[in-house]
Amino acid sequence: MFLTLLRKDWRLAKPAFLLMVVLFFVPASVGVAVTAYARIFEDKVPLLRFSNDDFADLLSLLVGGGWLCIFVGPAVAACQFARERRERTSEFLGALPVSRGRIIRSKALTTACMLAFPLLLCFLASISASTSNHNPFDGRTQALSMFGLLSAIFLGVCGLGWLFSCILSSEILATTAALLVSATLAFKIYLVFQVVPSLKALSPMQRELTLTWTIAVLFACFAIVGFIAGTIIASVRRTL
Repeated sequence: MFLTLLRKDWRLAKPAFLLMVVLFFVPASVGVAVTAYARIFEDKVPLLRFSNDDFADLLSLLVGGGWLCIFVGPAVAACQFARERRERTSEFLGALPVSRGRIIRSKALTTACMLAFPLLLCFLASISASTSNHNPFDGRTQALSMFGLLSAIFLGVCGLGWLFSCILSSEILATTAALLVSATLAFKIYLVFQVVPSLKALSPMQRELTLTWTIAVLFACFAIVGFIAGTIIASVRRTL
């Protein structure tokens, strides 16, 4: 029965997940296509030449695809509860001889696996790109810092999508609300750093570093609170 729940939850989120996969590979695909097209007009450059610089650029484009996934990630999380109610299958789930805990665990496991896909690829791309740096230690440190920021923002927005899907009746509304709340709060933090005198007095490097980690911590809190609160709401409400 648990495998049946997993397959059903996979079908619920499959359209959003496939869109996220497409968005992840769009920058790299466009970069390869543009490079190949440009080399058609360069007589001395082999069309299929693949140098170390090309490899580093490709990895950077893959990381850029991870940033695009931020716009679709909350839809993957929001489909699990909001789409159940929109398609009126939550009452059917309640009639099955399956506990509410197993239903929520199935949805959580499916969502975790889907959201881990772009993060895993971004992590591998970041580590691989850092090895091309002249100073591998500094390159790896910078790559891991950027990956940490990406992971925090991505999971924070997805956590809000998970939470709003337990409150709103549509996965579209839940995704939109998660993106709007995230963008609004991030923009307000940016304005604070531009207005508060003590923050403006910091050096540009210190201000950028403080702003980056403030946003990272904020979205990490979004992820923790969103996933925990959404799970609690789904556990105690009468229907999913």
